[in-house]
Amino acid sequence: MAKPILDTELWPVIEQLMPPPKLRRERYPGHAAGRPQSAHRNSLRAAVGHPLGNALQGDGLPLEHELLATAAGVAGHQHLLGFGEWDGDPNERFTLADSQRWLARFDDDGDWPAPEARGRAPDAPRASPPAMHAIGGEPCPRSGWWVSAARHDARRRFEEGETLPSFQAEETRGHTLWQWDTDQGEPVAVPLSRPHTAASGEPAPRAGLWLQANHPQVRCRVMEGEPLPLVDGLPVQWQWTEQPPPGMRAITGQPCPYPGIWHCEDIPVGPRAFLHRDPLLQVQGRDVIWFLVQAQ
Repeated sequence: MAKPILDTELWPVIEQLMPPPKLRRERYPGHAAGRPQSAHRNSLRAAVGHPLGNALQGDGLPLEHELLATAAGVAGHQHLLGFGEWDGDPNERFTLADSQRWLARFDDDGDWPAPEARGRAPDAPRASPPAMHAIGGEPCPRSGWWVSAARHDARRRFEEGETLPSFQAEETRGHTLWQWDTDQGEPVAVPLSRPHTAASGEPAPRAGLWLQANHPQVRCRVMEGEPLPLVDGLPVQWQWTEQPPPGMRAITGQPCPYPGIWHCEDIPVGPRAFLHRDPLLQVQGRDVIWFLVQAQ
């Protein structure tokens, strides 16, 4: 009598490869839902004549190996046929042909997904990944923006075939490594910061309030490009300030809120003494801002 294909000792090993049975729920009490399933052992007995099982026969493999491979393939196929279904679903998620294609998706002649979806013909050579690194002194592998950590702000655009530069210094050794910049956008020009200091007679690089260096009580207010004034006929160094220093202020025409020594904040004309409730004066025919320097 021939030895049975699935004996008692072999079946426990093969059973571990089989997927667990799907849970079957009932839509209506007393009625079974979904497609009935056959026992895994019965399915494997029939696998000898299955197309996936026949493909493994005749290769000179031991019978146990053939059965294990057949069990994995056929059980996986049966599992795919029921994947994603629900009670009463009339559609099969995988057909027999689709499941065979999916199981063979890693084979050389596999067509899952279709070759058109891969972007190449089945017999076309595989495309090499684009170059992401290059060594200084060698031709650039592709056109675009490249960066190097060998030098600060070393970001340049090279054309394919152009020789990449090398940076040599006493503190660095070895090759200069260039990397493909993932941001291929054009560099954004950063506006240069305008200076905060200038001398008398020079155009003011910024509009606003300027203080005399080392004498902040001497001030002037000018427009951008307007020459900075002299102080008592002498050139001085000016410092731009974003915010006026704190202190008591009043404008021309207002009564003096506090007696003391006041300075003009718009034109450097020197100190002026005002009594309480005296009207604050114009300077050079202009209404100006006065600020208290010393109270009396």
